[in-house]
Amino acid sequence: MPSRPRIFYGWWIAWAYFLLNFYWGGALLVGFSALFNPIRDSFGLSSLVATAAIQMRQGAAVVGSPIVGYLFDRFGPRPLILAATFFTAGGMSLLAFSHSTWQFFLAFAIASVGFAIFIAGTGPAAMVNWFVRQRGRAISVVLAGAGVGTLLVRVVVWLEDDWGWRTAVVIIVVGLLIVGLPLSMALRHRPEDYGMRPDGDPPDEAPSEAARAPVTNPPAGNANDYGFRQALATRTFWFMTVASGFAALGSTSVAFFFIPHLEDEGLSAATAAWAATAVGIIGVGSTLAAGWLSDYAHRGVMLLVAYALQGGGIAIFAFSSSVWHLAFFAVLFGIGARATFPVLASLLADYFGRANFGKIQGVMFSAFTTGGVAGPLIAARVHDVYGTYTPVFAGYAAAMGVSMIAIALVRRPPSPAATA
Repeated sequence: MPSRPRIFYGWWIAWAYFLLNFYWGGALLVGFSALFNPIRDSFGLSSLVATAAIQMRQGAAVVGSPIVGYLFDRFGPRPLILAATFFTAGGMSLLAFSHSTWQFFLAFAIASVGFAIFIAGTGPAAMVNWFVRQRGRAISVVLAGAGVGTLLVRVVVWLEDDWGWRTAVVIIVVGLLIVGLPLSMALRHRPEDYGMRPDGDPPDEAPSEAARAPVTNPPAGNANDYGFRQALATRTFWFMTVASGFAALGSTSVAFFFIPHLEDEGLSAATAAWAATAVGIIGVGSTLAAGWLSDYAHRGVMLLVAYALQGGGIAIFAFSSSVWHLAFFAVLFGIGARATFPVLASLLADYFGRANFGKIQGVMFSAFTTGGVAGPLIAARVHDVYGTYTPVFAGYAAAMGVSMIAIALVRRPPSPAATA
């Protein structure tokens, strides 16, 4: 009988995604906030028009997430992440050499395909396939990479200050290829395809999935695998989807306009970058702690608390004009915003199972990215009219109340057999 590997391969996949999220989150998502004003001014665009172009990456995810989910369930993560790397690198390369508005929009249109694939949640979906007992912890490792990635924001600010935004974009593209290509090759679809079982259990042992799940959370596994249409017919799915969509209004807008808003309030880009790093560091601890705790505690209650903290953080951010304001914001938002992701993904898998998780999550992620598109566009319009982002962030803090109500209404759905 062959010996079992000392480290279950699912953890290698988790850490590969950690590194991917580290780079994408730090250099291409949050870090890109440092390039927003220079790029906008270089092309002579309004905040709304520049935001509309950049938000094509989120808009593509609204349409593309269900498609990505279908392709994930069929082919696994490797070809998807390879495609994301090439499309994004191609679009960003074109942006670096663009000098007209149509080239600017074309560059983001190409890159948006890659962004849509990457942000559609293949990392959590992979962890749902490879883990059951340790699902929350595995998803938290994947998502913690984005928090650690905020350390790269300072690097992006330095590159733009010393070399200009075009050179900064070229360097980011080179880094993307160096990081993305080898890590993509480490990704695998399902453990059963390689003679393994979730959590690294021996192939000849087949304990029921219900027995493997924490007692405080719904059982997850073959007996609980919902069909795609079955899941979409439940109230549980739509309450979770509404909560996700409203939460995205503020969380995505904070990431998108983090540095521009704080600069408007009289803080320097360097100070804002340090604040973003603090949010990221706190978020890493929050992500890992929430993932670990969610394997034992009630995930619905954890989501309620996380959304409350996130709303409080956005409210403080709306009126931030000093380092002390940013300190309170970093704690509340860093804990609340980052804790929601591993808990929500784990809860979705608990309720609807593994077999069609990619497609089910893809529809939910369309709602999240719809909020992620609308939030920054509304914020940009408010800024163009009033010269400040403060009112819209105050509104987004209030919108977190809708997310809290929706999660409070979530109940375990009936068994798939009962809904057939």
